[in-house]
Amino acid sequence: MNNSPGLRIGELQGIPVLLVESREGRAAISLFGAQVLSFTPAGFDDLLWLSPTTTRPPKAIRGGVPICWPWFAKQGVPPESQQHGIARTAPWTVTRSAIDAAGNVEITLAPNDDAFAAARVEQTISVGRTLRQVLTTTAMRPYSLTQAFHTYFRVGDAERIGIEGLDGLTYLDKPSNFSQQVQTEKFRLDGECDRIYLDTQGDFAIHDPVLSRRIRIRAKGSRALVVWNPNAEKIKTFTDIPPDGWRSYFCLEVANAGTDVVTLAPGESHRIEQVLSVEAISG
Repeated sequence: MNNSPGLRIGELQGIPVLLVESREGRAAISLFGAQVLSFTPAGFDDLLWLSPTTTRPPKAIRGGVPICWPWFAKQGVPPESQQHGIARTAPWTVTRSAIDAAGNVEITLAPNDDAFAAARVEQTISVGRTLRQVLTTTAMRPYSLTQAFHTYFRVGDAERIGIEGLDGLTYLDKPSNFSQQVQTEKFRLDGECDRIYLDTQGDFAIHDPVLSRRIRIRAKGSRALVVWNPNAEKIKTFTDIPPDGWRSYFCLEVANAGTDVVTLAPGESHRIEQVLSVEAISG
């Protein structure tokens, strides 16, 4: 690792991480779960949120971009299954690293154990002015999966942000037993929010007047977006988030979930991708 340009070992909030520094951006990645914990493009503060009271490995890390794989939540699996799959609490290894012509640092990671017999997975992460993540699954046998980039975005005030790209979409609303509803008005947080938006077009943005920035999320290989914030009451059930922590983040999760289930034949692959970028706005 010491011989890999742009990479070094460090810590973030006491968690061992791989520090990535490119010409136009920095990131911190935990090899536990292949989880990006921080992404700071040049000229901006961190786009991601990491709970100041997060649990530490071997428990799941709360914040950044957890990888939900090979199932999202407990969709399609027995109720005793691990929440959000096994990839986010597995050790991963860097299998390749390079710097491209634009000065972006690109690394590929794969789980370093044999717990993934039915399918193989790897994640490629590119760090520059944008953060690009690609999760590739290759089936060893007929296989179905759900998955997500469970991204925690840092925001100035969760009740004041707007979310673009949701107008007119149907969503499954978890607090009302996954009833189908339609987004007929501009999104605003009002109480607990836990929704799976369906048939999305893969282009979303968080408009944040408090931090004077607009974060754009572009997705490929995904037809669902999970939008989650527990708000003031539900947050009391979490031990790894401060009571007021819900105001500081919002989860927009590029996903194959809900009605968007991936089915693969033996030897077939599927790629899900997200690209995060940011621009300054006036409040």
